[in-house]
Amino acid sequence: MVVAVLAAAHPAAQDRDALNRCLDSWHAKSCHEAAGRGFAEAQLVLGLMYRSGHHVSKDNEKAARWLTRAGERGNTRAQVTLGLMFRLGDGVVQDGAQAVSWFRRAADQGSPLAQLSLGLIYSEGTVVPEDRVEALFWLNRAAERGVLKAQLALGLIHSDGTARDEAKSAEWYRRAAAQGDPKAEYILGVVYDEGRGVLQDAEKAAFWFGRAAKRGLAIAQFRLGAMFDNGRGVGRDTKMAIEWYKKAARQGHPEAQWELDTRQGDGSGSPSSGSPEGKRAPQE
Repeated sequence: MVVAVLAAAHPAAQDRDALNRCLDSWHAKSCHEAAGRGFAEAQLVLGLMYRSGHHVSKDNEKAARWLTRAGERGNTRAQVTLGLMFRLGDGVVQDGAQAVSWFRRAADQGSPLAQLSLGLIYSEGTVVPEDRVEALFWLNRAAERGVLKAQLALGLIHSDGTARDEAKSAEWYRRAAAQGDPKAEYILGVVYDEGRGVLQDAEKAAFWFGRAAKRGLAIAQFRLGAMFDNGRGVGRDTKMAIEWYKKAARQGHPEAQWELDTRQGDGSGSPSSGSPEGKRAPQE
């Protein structure tokens, strides 16, 4: 009796207990209680529960309803989730305008994922008209905060089209590569190998190909093998070339396999007698 009286006298504490049970264990009853009392965190969890069918029967309509309530209260995760749902037509009718609206709410609050998503949706021009100005604005905001995908997207955008600026493209690839992403490391190798927005530098190309190759990227392994094969950026070393070709070939890289097929089995690097004279591997 005393406990009941104390609980009634402190409804805020009771509400907080329901919220904590919801957040700690995704307890459906507690989540409904806390969500009904206006806790955005509980509304988010409840929306995610109905979206995934975790502890409740999956229900896209209820998922969207609870996520919307959380999003309207400023919960950025709910806003980004709604943006993705409307962008893809996942559990709701696809609606580009709604996707942009929810992404923008979260992006304005500083969500890097929302800034990335908004930049990508404007750059792709599939569910909303393409807008390079908006795309660059939001991708830059995300990229400056270290979002790898935004840095890669900016590198690509600045490499071609109306926003072409190869020096900027190289700088964004450099920043992405500094995060240890093998794709960015490989692309930066290509940038130096071909002199795109930077001074052509075979040694730097080999360095970045090597970084990506050691992380297991097949195309980088092939390009590094070719560098050793030709003595570009590194000392000519046929055995090293073959080793890298083998690594790439094991992952199904066709040009690497072609290089191995044209050589004798003793690893000497000499073209095999069965290969057509003058035949060359396809260029990347």
